[in-house]
Amino acid sequence: MSVAELLDEHPEAIATFLRHRMACVGCTMSDFDTIADAARSYGHVLAGFMAEIEHDLEAAEASRKTAATPARGGSPRRLTGKRGS
Repeated sequence: MSVAELLDEHPEAIATFLRHRMACVGCTMSDFDTIADAARSYGHVLAGFMAEIEHDLEAAEASRKTAATPARGGSPRRLTGKRGS
């Protein structure tokens, strides 16, 4: 899988690349470089880097599930944009 394919399918992985100060996000080579190529280019161990990407994707999924859960009391909260409401 190319870096571009990963980031297109899972934009949550962008944070992992940025945290490692990797310029892959938006790079023209991301269409051609695999995740392994990118990890090797930046001196990262592939297994550890992949584990970190997977962790970030799982955390993003858990966050989405939590956000979709209604607040206590049964119905989702509604934000009106008014102070004190």
